[in-house]
Amino acid sequence: MSTGTSQRDIAPPDAPVLDHVPNELLVQFSPGTSAQQATTLAASYGMSLHSTIYTAAMRASGQGIMLRVGTPDGTNLNQAIQRLELNPAVEYAEMNYLYQPSYVSNDQYYTDGTLWGMYSADNPAA
Repeated sequence: MSTGTSQRDIAPPDAPVLDHVPNELLVQFSPGTSAQQATTLAASYGMSLHSTIYTAAMRASGQGIMLRVGTPDGTNLNQAIQRLELNPAVEYAEMNYLYQPSYVSNDQYYTDGTLWGMYSADNPAA
């Protein structure tokens, strides 16, 4: 059962709103890089494995695996990204960004009610 509160609701008012998970990166590896190779590479940079991401869609499209890795406290994430991307086995690395829902569409046709079928009154009961 949802209480209707979010992390933002229960955080202290002076707490910063984060745009990414602290000390965490997502690292996309080139196709053909094994999970063991990827994990070993991350460990060589002092990073710890949090999870391996390799979905059926990634396999079907020929993508390599992705690792969600932790970095040591105090690591400059931008510098860590630059170092990782110098390795030919890494396609890209990025911060693990947090996305916040806006709750209100910026589509004028949605907000002014002119889109058909967008509101429950427009949909017949099943």
